[in-house]
Amino acid sequence: MLIAACSAQERNRRHLEAASRMDRLVVGIQIDRSRLLIETVRWAGFWRPAARYLGADARLVHRLNCLRRAWHDVLRHPGRRRAQALSCRRYFGPLHHTLWTTRREPRRGDALPALRRILGFEAFTIERAGQDVRAAGLSTNRNPVYLLGRLPANAPLPSPRHVPLRLPANETQPFYHYRQLLWRNSSRLGLLVSPSTDLKKRPASFGVIDRFVGLLTRRPDPYWRARGRVLSRRVFAVLLALWMEKPQARASSTELRVLDVGAGMGRLMLEAWRDARRSRRGTAHLEVCIHCVDAAEPCVGRSVGLGGRITDLASVEWSTADYRKLLDDDTWLAAHGPFDWAVLSRLLDNASNFSIEAVPLPKGETHNHDTCCPCLCLAPRDQHQGFHQLAVTVQKRRARSGTSMLQLSLCDYFAAMRAVMTGTIETCSTNAGLLPIRRFNPASLTTYTGRSVVGQLMKAARAIVIEDVDLMPDDLLQHKERFGLEGTAAIHLKGDGCTTVALQYVVCNPAWADRFQGHRLW
Repeated sequence: MLIAACSAQERNRRHLEAASRMDRLVVGIQIDRSRLLIETVRWAGFWRPAARYLGADARLVHRLNCLRRAWHDVLRHPGRRRAQALSCRRYFGPLHHTLWTTRREPRRGDALPALRRILGFEAFTIERAGQDVRAAGLSTNRNPVYLLGRLPANAPLPSPRHVPLRLPANETQPFYHYRQLLWRNSSRLGLLVSPSTDLKKRPASFGVIDRFVGLLTRRPDPYWRARGRVLSRRVFAVLLALWMEKPQARASSTELRVLDVGAGMGRLMLEAWRDARRSRRGTAHLEVCIHCVDAAEPCVGRSVGLGGRITDLASVEWSTADYRKLLDDDTWLAAHGPFDWAVLSRLLDNASNFSIEAVPLPKGETHNHDTCCPCLCLAPRDQHQGFHQLAVTVQKRRARSGTSMLQLSLCDYFAAMRAVMTGTIETCSTNAGLLPIRRFNPASLTTYTGRSVVGQLMKAARAIVIEDVDLMPDDLLQHKERFGLEGTAAIHLKGDGCTTVALQYVVCNPAWADRFQGHRLW
């Protein structure tokens, strides 16, 4: 376990802030113990690997020169909306031109080196010294794809979903949106960090992110309080009311036992517990014992129990392990159980599958490239109207047994990304756009020996709470058909007027099912 001093975190933040203001491109960050070594290159050095293809097209060279001027303008005026719009337009100009030229003039040569450079513009890799596993990152005040999502007047709160996938210049597999870091309220600087879409490398990629975040800040996920309160009011308040009906619940010293699988920092579970206890009278004497299981080590100053005094917890125990391997061990479950509740919050979607596919558009809607392509609709004379024509929504919709976002303004971006991934140039269909699709991975609910994660947890817990972005009711029903799960009931929690990105479920004793508001799955 590495414990970073506050002085080391402050030093690393200063170095990143200085790099974000330089007229150089950050291409990599290496973690060397408590230091971040930032690798930057000049403009010409960044484009040099694709110089042969770029230099043969005078129009493309002109577009890159225009991008350079717009890029300098954004660096000088990071908060100016007009400068951001011009930077986005100038970025998508070379991208659109390269794809257009390659499709119509295939004899021009291999365009993949140029596409790699364009896609990797203002994106960088993060790696630990001596390891070959990486994560990715970008600066929110410089990356044109992120800035494009902030241009519409009705843009939502800043979100990593503005850039669903990113591909640094020297990588062949993309990295998906995960977390946004903002460590100073007064600073415009923010970072997006992304794990790999490669399932084999993803666990180690999360390890890189945990170490990187720990060297910058002790702040947890900015949405943990809101998420914890939603979980409390939808499910934990009901579970607490059921628990209080037990005869021993009135005892002067009473403890609940909760297993938090995929705990992260543990703060979500703590907030859900506190909110549920505040919502019910006669619970001031209650304390909770939380057993946190996570693949990463707890972080001093950020993890529950390792930062400050907490008076309403009886104990916190940490186990660092792969949950699919740990739940295979019946001896461990018998030794550490029984638990009153078990929680899996945003754990299963860490194993989701990603692809870039042609997504059919909704009925009555056509893909008009002339109206939503950034290099066209952000022209200065049409800029005010063009902001409204951008298709950069972060709202998810069902698509091909998964979820996608209709970010049609980024179709060229994703077409180029798939070309780099497959090694071939592909074209967009006239009635569909190439977009990322995210799908639930059934293996995330199965242990390594082929047993059900839900079934194993029900051996040691009276109820299981599942919060997940990609797990749909049909996926849970298919899991039930495969493993049986006799003697249990599952409820999809909804209908309380609260809309959330993630879906919540509870698996419990059938006698409790009617106490929850939602749709009973079985």
